[in-house]
Amino acid sequence: GGCISPLPAAKHSQFNLIFGSDKESISITDILELPNGDLWFASWGIGVRTVDKFLTPITNDLYKQPVPSTWSKSAIGATKLTWSLCRESATGIIWIGCNEGVLLKHDPVKKTTEYFQLPVFNKSTIRYIAEDSHGQLWFGTQGGQLIKYVNKEFTLVQEIGTIIYKVFFDKQGIIWLATHEKGLYEVDPASGRIIRHFTAEDKANNLYGNTGYDVEQLNDSTIIYGAGAM
Repeated sequence: GGCISPLPAAKHSQFNLIFGSDKESISITDILELPNGDLWFASWGIGVRTVDKFLTPITNDLYKQPVPSTWSKSAIGATKLTWSLCRESATGIIWIGCNEGVLLKHDPVKKTTEYFQLPVFNKSTIRYIAEDSHGQLWFGTQGGQLIKYVNKEFTLVQEIGTIIYKVFFDKQGIIWLATHEKGLYEVDPASGRIIRHFTAEDKANNLYGNTGYDVEQLNDSTIIYGAGAM
């Protein structure tokens, strides 16, 4: 199952989406809206499901092409353990990050899917995918790798050493990383170097907690880090 909550002008309402008859709950891990209004839901266990702009479940073609027959059973299963979604704006290609460093590249026009399990990901779950203002893709993994994709090449930029929950770009193009137990990182996208590292142990500007699942920009001078405070 899964649930989203549209917000009409007059009142708040809730719409339940049922993706299957199983009584067990399904974890929705990411949501992507396409230009035509379709919504893609990544899930841990049943792969990627889709609804149209009227919230009617529809079939996508993500798994139309089979996984390579040479893949292990575990890697094949990882294609349904999906965590992150990102649409490449220049091409319309949809990238899907999965368990075990498995990466899917889907062309919704040609209805084709390419399957990858690249050494650079070190078989680590791809927790987040983001696109910067230059059209470059950035990947954050369970193992703490920050990886850049540009000119059809994947490059390891940083090894944080813990889960990267979110990769966020502020208005100036600076990268912010929300992590597990290691606080908030500010990273220069050009050099890949760490500009600043904020933690709960800092004497000045200390965080409430070191684990944060989200980071956003409030205004030109304020970055918000979801680190557990109420």
